[in-house]
Formats: sequence, structure tokens, C-alpha cells
Amino acid sequence: MNCFLVSYVYMSPPMQEALFSSGAKILIDSGAFTAWKSGKPIVLEAYRDWLLAHQDKVWGYLNLDVVGDPEGSEVNLAFLRAAGLDPIPVITRGMTLRQAMPMQDSQGRVAVGGLVGTPDKLKFMQALRPALVGKKVHVLGTFSTDILDLPEVATADASSCTGTLRFGTMIFTYRGRRHVLRREHFTNVLSPVAAHLLAVTGATAEGLRGRWVNSLAVFRDVSFRVAVLEADRLSALTATEVFAAVSSKGDLLDFARARAFLVSNGLL
Repeated sequence: MNCFLVSYVYMSPPMQEALFSSGAKILIDSGAFTAWKSGKPIVLEAYRDWLLAHQDKVWGYLNLDVVGDPEGSEVNLAFLRAAGLDPIPVITRGMTLRQAMPMQDSQGRVAVGGLVGTPDKLKFMQALRPALVGKKVHVLGTFSTDILDLPEVATADASSCTGTLRFGTMIFTYRGRRHVLRREHFTNVLSPVAAHLLAVTGATAEGLRGRWVNSLAVFRDVSFRVAVLEADRLSALTATEVFAAVSSKGDLLDFARARAFLVSNGLL
């Protein structure tokens, strides 16, 4: 995994330095959803200026969409295009097929949002397919294989590693099923799932036992190794390029360390 999605709202100077020197493929999210949840709107002109200064360093960047307001999203898209930028348009809930049909950047790319935490995301994607045919689709916030298997989907992102760490969990696929593992899965008799995770990541149960304050760093290391393995598995299984959603310089360094460990130990 060397593809990262980063929100514009997390672009501190240390983050920019680490990101642009990483050699990674970078997709910039406008941060519209984060801003909507926090009630702190993003200044469109500031986003435009940042993109004009850094567009040559990234693989792509998303339009500043307006959650729940397709017309507002179209106004922002026109504004950024008028500045000479080529943002990837974002199709969101509430948008009609007529509005979605023309959406793509100069390379034929379009993103689809509104998939996080929704049980009908496959149905939503299937309803959109007339507007997606012939385009390179990026799906925001999901690694669900039934979505990634759709022929139009070329790239995807999710925060399943860094996001679940906040709750002390790891998501791991074993024999075709996804499992959520917590620290307690390594403190008693190991289940086949936990034992297999340790085997493929080069970790030990002892490192994950003991006081949480002592094992947290080990848990984080193992979680990032799992994320690298899961990304490679999904890319091979679905032919979709997977981007990890990161929010800090530490996330980038942990991904790099995890990949280096797996490669040096013959696990990747």
C-alpha cells in the first residue's frame, strides 16, 4: 500500500512535508463531510489557493461538495474549474441521474460519496450505474467487496485501520469473512482467527498482553501491518486500487514501517 487519501483539513506543514516526500500516490479530499459534521465550513477560496499551489504533487483532488445540496456542489465545481483546476466531481445522495450523468474530470474520473454507514450502499451504487458507465469511479469510505467488484469502480478509500484503532480493534479477513479483533482475543486461548493474524503479521500474543498502556504501541504496529495486508488482498481480489485514509504524519510513518517490516520478514 502506497496510496493515501488525505483531507485538506489535516494539511498541516508537517503533514504536507511527510506526504509530499513519501513518493505515494495522493488523493486530496476536500474535507466537506468532516466540515459538515463539525459545523466548521471550509473556505472555498482557501481550498482553491491550496490546490493551485500543490496540484502538481498529487494524483487527484476532489471537488468541495456541499452535503445535501447538489446545486451548491455544482457551483463549487464551476468555481474551481474557472480557476484552471480539474477537480474530481463527487456524486452524493440526493443527486439525480441527470445531474450525475456529465460528472467527470478531464481523465474520466468521478467519485461517489454517501456510502459510509449506509445499509443500502450497493443498491445506491447500482441505481447510479447508468451515470458511471465508461468512467473511472472512486468510492469514498468503503472497502466493501460487493462495491469494489462493480466493473466501474477503479479506486476506493477507507479508514478501517486508523479509524478502528480509536476503539482498540483490528479488522482482519480470515477464510473469506471479516472479523473484528480486540486485545482480549489475544489474552486467552487463541482462536484460529487470532492465531492466523499473528502468523501473517509476525506478531506475538505476549506483545499484545499486559496493561493496555504498555501494549498500545504493539497493537498499533500490528494494526498497520494488518491494514497493509488487507489492502493488498483487496487489490488482488477486486482489481481496485486501495487508498488508506490517513490524518497525521504518524499514520504515514506507521504505514511505511509496517510495509518495511512485512517485506523484510518475507510476509509480503
